Amino acid sequence: MKVVHVLSDDIMPVIKDLLDKNQEVLLTVSGTSMRPFYHHQKTVVKLVNSNDDYAKFDVVLYHDQNKYKLHRILKIKDDYCIICGDGLKEVETIKKNQIFGKVIEHMYKNKVTIENEKSYRFKVWIWASLKPFRRILLKIFGG
Repeated sequence: MKVVHVLSDDIMPVIKDLLDKNQEVLLTVSGTSMRPFYHHQKTVVKLVNSNDDYAKFDVVLYHDQNKYKLHRILKIKDDYCIICGDGLKEVETIKKNQIFGKVIEHMYKNKVTIENEKSYRFKVWIWASLKPFRRILLKIFGG
């Protein structure tokens, strides 16, 4: 199979349209902001329309500051969310209406992980608790 690389600005409107039509979309992760759980060009995520049905620690696809991003929800308040990449320290505040997709599973090295499995959520909770030490841990263990 031939692999074609497309800039996210070109493909995201198509992905958003598919999600709006309640289609599932597979997307290869690009970037390192979601380490250690997602790996650049090696992790594939399955996205569905979020339908405003998301919770703390869900990974969502959203549009902010002219960029499309895939990061984790840390807190939900009224009409906005506090979001951060797993490998980042800086948090962002976005409006809920900026979210248009939610990851329901991801695949890495032929292993499928269901995002809402209790054991996976526990790992995410531990990682979120270690936020002040993330950069050090990623350097030590290579995340």
